[in-house]
Amino acid sequence: MLVDIGEPAVPALIDELDGSWPYELATSASGVLARIGEPAIPALVKALDDKEVLTRHGAVLALGNMRGDTSPAVPALIKRLDDKILLIRSGAAIALGRTGVTNEDAVLALLDVMSDEFMHGYAMTAFMEMGAPVVPELTKATNHKNHHIRENAAAVLRWF
Repeated sequence: MLVDIGEPAVPALIDELDGSWPYELATSASGVLARIGEPAIPALVKALDDKEVLTRHGAVLALGNMRGDTSPAVPALIKRLDDKILLIRSGAAIALGRTGVTNEDAVLALLDVMSDEFMHGYAMTAFMEMGAPVVPELTKATNHKNHHIRENAAAVLRWF
């Protein structure tokens, strides 16, 4: 029913993110927000800055499982790649990969976090989710001034 209610249900669902561990994604607040889709994006972007870890986690899960255009959330997801909590950083990387946005900012941010031993695999997964459309930005990044960005871009390109 909450999916059918749509945007008016978003504030109540956002409030539930901090007390709703998404064991059952389909019925959790995150899952319902993902199914509501685009009308929930502004509230989810705001929730990515919440002090509560579960709220931020629920927001990255919802954005990562949303269908449709989630590009308005890309800058906020990039920011969460620096979250102090690995669960949030990894979720943000996966969500970025699922957005389908292959712009320079998203690609460089993911290439940068590949140097983190805990984030390397998540960034690679994000690039695999992005697929072939990311190749032009990766190719461009092989000439980046930062040597680890160049090396990471070359490593990812070997997967395509």
